[in-house]
Amino acid sequence: MAALKELHLEIEGWMEEKMGDVGGEFQGAAIDVVTPDEVKIWKEKMSKVLGNG
Repeated sequence: MAALKELHLEIEGWMEEKMGDVGGEFQGAAIDVVTPDEVKIWKEKMSKVLGNG
């Protein structure tokens, strides 16, 4: 997990470098790690929202 975070920060740095100066706050990317149980709950909620459940 630590190696993944390190690579993510490195890639984000490359992206921001390519963009140059930008006004305001900018976040290039985010990584969210979720458990299988959280995915199941999300799927159930989405199913209700989309009318499939």
